[in-house]
Formats: sequence, structure tokens, C-alpha cells
Amino acid sequence: MAKLRRTDEDLSLWLTLNSASTAGVNSISSFEEEISMKRYLSFVLFLGLINSSLAGATSIGMAGMAVDISGAWSLSVDLESGQHSTPTFIFKQQGAKLTGTYNGQLGKHKVTGTVKGNKVVFGLEVTDPNSSQTIKVTYSGTIESPTKMTGAIKATSGQQGKWTATKK
Repeated sequence: MAKLRRTDEDLSLWLTLNSASTAGVNSISSFEEEISMKRYLSFVLFLGLINSSLAGATSIGMAGMAVDISGAWSLSVDLESGQHSTPTFIFKQQGAKLTGTYNGQLGKHKVTGTVKGNKVVFGLEVTDPNSSQTIKVTYSGTIESPTKMTGAIKATSGQQGKWTATKK
């Protein structure tokens, strides 16, 4: 353990509080040992607090640790325009990479995305039948638990809203 620096004020205080101690080198050495022990115990207590905090954390709550959301999900989508839809997504997750399919009001489409910690972003592209333009629809959200996600939806057409998902 590294030796701690002591100040004359620390030593004076310690000698005053421990007047029964023998003055001299033994007192200085005891003083340094006591301070070292207090710092060591503080460090051990600090590590214990960190450990107990991490013991209650789930993999979702820890940044950098991703939960696997592979499987079928039922979404409830509410757009600001008042439209409501209930598409189904089937995801396959490999590390941070997310692929899958969308099946809903817009037809059946391929989905790609990412999962980072408890954050998820996925989307699809559809062709507007009226204008033949490609519209990109992006879902971004938070993985609340292994069976629940919530987030926002935004399309390049200007539509936006909120969504919730439940794993089937």
C-alpha cells in the first residue's frame, strides 16, 4: 500500500487526541498506519457500495450490455395525425445488428436496425403508391424489459408519433 502524506496539522491533531501514546517515531508510524487503515477501509466500503449497486442492475440498465430482442413483437403505433396501427415485427438480433420483417398496414417489408444497451433503432422503407417515392420509416426507442419497448416513430413523409411494443 502506498505511504500517505501527512501534514503537521494532522500529526498534531492525532497526538492531541492520543495523548496516552508514546511520542516520537512510534507515534508517527502509528499515525501513518491509522490513516492508511482508514483510507483502506473507505476504499473497501466504496467497492462494496459499487458492487451492491451493480448486483441489482439488469443487463438492460447497464450501458453497453444489450438484451436480445429476437422474436415476434406486437406494436401499437399512434401517429400525431390520429392514425393508429398494430403491426407485427419479427426480429433477429446478432450482437448489435438487428434484422427482421414488418407485417402491417403498409404490407410486408424487410427491417434493419441496431441495439445498443437499452436503446433500439430500426426501420423500413416503403414506396408511396400515389407518388412512387420511397418513404423511410424509423422507430427509435428504449427497451424497458425483455418483453416491453417504447419509443417514437418518424417518417420522411413528415408523419411522426409514439409506439409501444410487447413481445409475443
